[in-house]
Amino acid sequence: MMEEGSIMDDTEMLYTRLDYYLSAYGTERSLMSAAEVDGYFTSIACNKGSLELPAWIAAIWGSNEDQPHWRTQAEEEEFLNLTLLMYLNTMNNLGQGIVSLVYIETEFDDEAELLADEWCAGFMRGACLTGLTRSGNQAFLDEVLAPVRLFGTEEGWQKQKSMSSEEIVFWQELIEPSILRLAVANHPDIQLNQPTPTAHIIH
Repeated sequence: MMEEGSIMDDTEMLYTRLDYYLSAYGTERSLMSAAEVDGYFTSIACNKGSLELPAWIAAIWGSNEDQPHWRTQAEEEEFLNLTLLMYLNTMNNLGQGIVSLVYIETEFDDEAELLADEWCAGFMRGACLTGLTRSGNQAFLDEVLAPVRLFGTEEGWQKQKSMSSEEIVFWQELIEPSILRLAVANHPDIQLNQPTPTAHIIH
């Protein structure tokens, strides 16, 4: 098992280990990638209220029947440590006015393409869990969540089929500023005008 200190110093390794556990223990109702988990945590962090740790950890896997039966206590502890580390990092970034997507890099027609779908799907899972989509001015929520819904829901994926690549890029570039607007609306103490880190890309 990887030492905790080395995982903390290596974001790519954190994602790799999380992907391993989600793949090994997840079901069709679970979050299935580190990108989804990152979006999920961002959604929870944007919410006005707070969730108890057991609630948001359990929801990663789905329903009660989807909770993993860990082979060893060491694996369970490592997974919990990894998720807590990612959650705290997300909270810290958001407190500084930073929203940084985790993109999946894929190839289409021999060209690299960055996909925000998994991150947005995770965000929508968190939004449904916390009631974020229903808490506040509905017109404002619909506006700021429009780009996330486009990339993170079945309805949005269907809409993309009739959109040009330029339109898709336009909407994809709206995700981070829209999420930041939502976060600031719910947490006015967020510090803005902070440098934004390079987006994480998972190959």
